[in-house]
Amino acid sequence: PAFITTVRGSIRRSAMMMRGALKQCETVVIKAGTSVVSNEDGSPSLTRLSGIVEQASTLLARGKRVILVTSGAVGCGRRRLRKQAALSRSFRQLHLQPPEEARQYDSACAAAGQLALMSLYETLFSYGEVECSQFLVTQTDVEDATRRRNLKYAISQILEVGMVPIVNENDAVSANKGYGVEESAFSDNDGLAALVAQLCDASLLILLSDVAGLYDRAPTAPGARLISTCSPETKYATGDKSARGRGGIQAKVQSAFRALSLGVTYVALASGHVPNVVLSLIDGDEVGTVFCSSKPAESLGGGGGGGGG
Repeated sequence: PAFITTVRGSIRRSAMMMRGALKQCETVVIKAGTSVVSNEDGSPSLTRLSGIVEQASTLLARGKRVILVTSGAVGCGRRRLRKQAALSRSFRQLHLQPPEEARQYDSACAAAGQLALMSLYETLFSYGEVECSQFLVTQTDVEDATRRRNLKYAISQILEVGMVPIVNENDAVSANKGYGVEESAFSDNDGLAALVAQLCDASLLILLSDVAGLYDRAPTAPGARLISTCSPETKYATGDKSARGRGGIQAKVQSAFRALSLGVTYVALASGHVPNVVLSLIDGDEVGTVFCSSKPAESLGGGGGGGGG
């Protein structure tokens, strides 16, 4: 028992040291998922978006370099397309014909919603006198060596002058088909964020979702415990996929470990619904789940089985 207590204490100290090191990260990639950017009806969440923008601006003021990977364009565009479709119907179509089934509009939603989403980001950042720029990428852009090199150069130049690159998949041309992880560069914006973090030599990737982090069982189950640190051996509850996004907890975990394998130093998962969660993470607070490629304090003799600590 004394040995187990000692090892657990060492693991706990190592985890705290790892969280404390987040404050030293100079380049930070923040990925905001659909459930963070959008409300349930697809409209942008002004409260959460303004919070993310304010935190990004604070990090810039601290001398950090910040890249934002965002979802939400499809949801914005779906609302705009449905509204426009209703306005363009004739009186006869509107009153005498049965209503059409709800259309998803697929990739056209991204084309309709991207401008609105970026305009909103630009307005919000302008209040903090921060300039932003847009990058729309596809699988080809990260697989082709020339395109990848051009993308890296453009983002680095934007960062060099203190602007915030805002990155999203170009769903209008990629058709938002949800590539398989094994067959593609990225399957969703979680995977894209991991690649962007590698491309920009980021030391920290923060995945914001509608969950507080990983749990050892379903978050609603009695006694559910938030996992502070997750290694490949950690057991966790997968939960259900978001109704508004392509990913889920499993996709986020895969992207987190992929980012670590690509050379990103730290990856964290936290709730974008919690105010100032990005700053809390970077300041070392015990929020969210931080991923590591091996168990903390593994060199001290190994600390127990699959649970997080």
